[in-house]
Amino acid sequence: MNESDKVDHYVNLLRQLLNDTPNRSNVAEILVLQNAIQKLAQELLNNDVKEALSRDSSIWLLCHYSIFQHYKCLLQGCTSFPVLRKNIRRNYEKCLKSATKFYQLFIQTLIKQFDLFIDVSWLHERFLKQLRLRTDPEIYSSLFEETDKEHVLNCVYRCLICLGDTARYFVMCSHKDSTFRQALRSYFMAHLLFPENGYHKNQMAILYTYQNNDLETLYWLACSSSSFVPMSGAQSNLTKKLSSMQKKLKQMQKVNFSRIVALLFLLCRSNFAALQQSIYESAAFCHIKQNENFTSRELFMFTTLVVCLHHLKFFPWDGFITRYLKWLISESINVFDMVLKEVAPLKFVKIVAPALYAALRYVSSLGVMDTFLDKSTFHSLFSRISKLVKLFDTGLELISLTREDSRLRVWYFTTIIPKSNCRLPNSKQIPLTDFSHLRYYRPSLTLLLKYNEH
Repeated sequence: MNESDKVDHYVNLLRQLLNDTPNRSNVAEILVLQNAIQKLAQELLNNDVKEALSRDSSIWLLCHYSIFQHYKCLLQGCTSFPVLRKNIRRNYEKCLKSATKFYQLFIQTLIKQFDLFIDVSWLHERFLKQLRLRTDPEIYSSLFEETDKEHVLNCVYRCLICLGDTARYFVMCSHKDSTFRQALRSYFMAHLLFPENGYHKNQMAILYTYQNNDLETLYWLACSSSSFVPMSGAQSNLTKKLSSMQKKLKQMQKVNFSRIVALLFLLCRSNFAALQQSIYESAAFCHIKQNENFTSRELFMFTTLVVCLHHLKFFPWDGFITRYLKWLISESINVFDMVLKEVAPLKFVKIVAPALYAALRYVSSLGVMDTFLDKSTFHSLFSRISKLVKLFDTGLELISLTREDSRLRVWYFTTIIPKSNCRLPNSKQIPLTDFSHLRYYRPSLTLLLKYNEH
């Protein structure tokens, strides 16, 4: 019996064991079978790469996911028996730790066998650093020539998702880390591989659902639904989430538009005390000036959320996207003026610029820039951007404002452009202007300056 047949045999034994023990945890047998399947899968990877790659999904579904669901059912059924529940939780954690080690080793084995990132050295360096894995080019085998590179990368991607899901289950079981840091780290590494895929974004939304963070949840669901490869079910989840907010959204239509933005934004932040107080505020942007908790990250996510919802035709009233983006451009000009007059600190520019870029990038992709930027507004906006760049000499401060938390890099904002190859994702050359001395930079402000030249 070869490794592949042995895997099938042990999976069948595990399935039978889980079906035969719905009310008690036979942890010894479950863990033995899990470890046996994992060991065989690892041996299969060493001996028959193609067969191993074809089984990575089935190992998760038939082995690990089945075991995790089994333990979740056991925990739900013994809420009145604390001693038994504690014992089951301890055994559940053992299975989760074993699965974590398996996927880490599986990924590291693939990376050692294949030079997956030779074409993008910056990704290679960052990815290996995240995995805490040191490699030597001499250890790469000739298997890469025989196996489809995309297939291997997809396998690594799926394993990273499994690794993130396992970390999420562990937090829910142990309650030791409410921030889900390890799960976020795995999903972000999956994002480094395939930013156009919506699967990991949907999983990110699930994490923030547990933390009752509506803005993050809506943001990642919208990104997942709008991705080039959308996650099945993400749009349905987005619809459910929005429907719970529909009543309050309709009430907002009767309010001044700038207040609508403030209300909707604060509603997404689940800050209902501030939501009630904001009714008496004269403008939405006052929250940037008065609320220290208002961040660049939040406004950027909110703007991207608005863009995604417009793309998916989700908004409950017509013309919201036009009014919101015009409002954002107008308020950005006001903020730039305050900074140039030294009435406000530079951090105000850092708050608004990433969101402004998200808005302009979207309307540019639709080919409707003129709808949002007439000649007068166009001149006002970009003359201020040019002044800001000159005022801060090299523009380093302005570029740094677009360096968001690495966990929040979304679909079309993922490119890090090296000095030696200064191109946008669409391969159009970008003028370096004042940023030519920088080793790495993000295209945000540079793209705005490109519009200014034309």
